[in-house]
Amino acid sequence: MVLGFILLLASLLDKNDAQDLKKNTTQTEQTSTKQKAFIVLRNNCNTCHATKRQLQLFTLYNMDSLRLEINTQVFITRKMPKGKRNQLSEQEEMNLKNWLNGLN
Repeated sequence: MVLGFILLLASLLDKNDAQDLKKNTTQTEQTSTKQKAFIVLRNNCNTCHATKRQLQLFTLYNMDSLRLEINTQVFITRKMPKGKRNQLSEQEEMNLKNWLNGLN
């Protein structure tokens, strides 16, 4: 029951994020880069975080504040994403790096 609620909440957050992106028709280059990075986080991180961690799902609103932890876990310690079937492609890594570099 709790898992179902968490997955429902995650899907609602994704829908809200997508609606907000559609409202901003004059997106800057940074927003486009952020959107690409969010897609990577949503597709490769939120699915597992929704079931295991239960507290921290990535959204367009919180991802900038979590950038240092994301960088450490994905690129420095290479602890995330977990599982051999959930490895990031070169393009996904580039999308995250471009977003992280744009924040510095």
